Amino acid sequence: MLLLITLCVVMFVFNFRRHSSVGLLLFLIYIISLILGILIGFDYKIDTLFKGFNFCFLIVTLVMFILPWNLYRFKVIIIDPNPVKLKRLSLVILFINAVFFLLFVLTIWYAFTNVVDYSSYKNSSDSADLGIQIPVNQTLYLFALYFFPTSYFLIPIHFYYLLKRSYLVSILALILSLNIILQGLTVFSRSGIIIYVFLYMFYLLFFYRRIEYRVRNVIKLTGIIVFFLISVVFFQITSNRFSDYFSYGQAMNSSSFIKNPEMYSLFDYASQWYMNCNHVMSTYKFETLNGQLSFPLLFEVLKKAHLISYSSNEIEALLYNLWGENFDKFNGLVANLLFDFGYLGTFIVTALYVYLVWILRPVRNRLSFSKLLVLGGLFLLPAMGIFNSQMKTIAYNALIIYSAIVYMYMVIRVDKRKVSSP
Repeated sequence: MLLLITLCVVMFVFNFRRHSSVGLLLFLIYIISLILGILIGFDYKIDTLFKGFNFCFLIVTLVMFILPWNLYRFKVIIIDPNPVKLKRLSLVILFINAVFFLLFVLTIWYAFTNVVDYSSYKNSSDSADLGIQIPVNQTLYLFALYFFPTSYFLIPIHFYYLLKRSYLVSILALILSLNIILQGLTVFSRSGIIIYVFLYMFYLLFFYRRIEYRVRNVIKLTGIIVFFLISVVFFQITSNRFSDYFSYGQAMNSSSFIKNPEMYSLFDYASQWYMNCNHVMSTYKFETLNGQLSFPLLFEVLKKAHLISYSSNEIEALLYNLWGENFDKFNGLVANLLFDFGYLGTFIVTALYVYLVWILRPVRNRLSFSKLLVLGGLFLLPAMGIFNSQMKTIAYNALIIYSAIVYMYMVIRVDKRKVSSP
């Protein structure tokens, strides 16, 4: 309750009588999450000085992640990119994701027709075993897992070509951007759906006012249909995995007025981070994991190069020793950063994030599309913080790299006279 009140006050102070912005959207995401937690009885008692310090640290860190986004008003003027560069980039990303789309669809078909217990499959090695049985090239499938984050760029590309009335490219970009969802469904994960909804909403709010009225109606109708289909899949996975939710964990002792296990699990899914974050932070003993939680891709590369000994299974065992039953739960962004880098390290990482968001900010109410292309990935870090840290995933690590490459490609100008000179 205290965090909810604090965020409401901060949101009011910094957003009262101002144009809607990304910062306001992030505040609303966290506020809704906390309200859902209160509805099922979640609250955290601060009864020690250390817990009080951690609570203040949590507030400061979250506010630092959110406030720079107030600079990004949805009414900002979007400056067109170099059309030739964007066309080349779009074609490459579309081709790559067209291949991955087929692989994911085939994998999902095999998974949904061969698996009965989704939770057991997701949390065991069965997914790897089934992956071997699927009649696709395993090396190609491995490439798909590392390169599908390029599909994140297809959502802004979809909107750009929609404005330019290049409807074929726009529709293709929209369809292939669904790889974000499909990759998660291959292991019955719902996170891909949430990521897609957040990312699409982020870009839609920038472009909606610029889209002609007739196309807006098409978007609304399409959105309703897609939302219905996504909801069906989402609830099917929820029902299969959490129909007995009251028989284990904290839910066993719940006195919530919500008695339906699936519905309770959804509220818990969206709000458990606050309780878990404070709980694990209260056990912090000033020992850090030195980036192993936030940069798994880097450690995987170093392992492949035989420079270090590293195993994701060892990290899970270490987290179990640190967090107990919370080792595989949603503990929020701040708790993950704290255990990875400590208090000072978390502040430095947060400050670097703030600086990056600041340097990409609109200037004189003008924002280049090249910047907008990569802003979605930055937005996801705090937005998905109501669940866990996106930095824990190799996909997000890869997205950081791809964002840097895409941005440099779009903004670096090559002097053709110098290139062609002898």
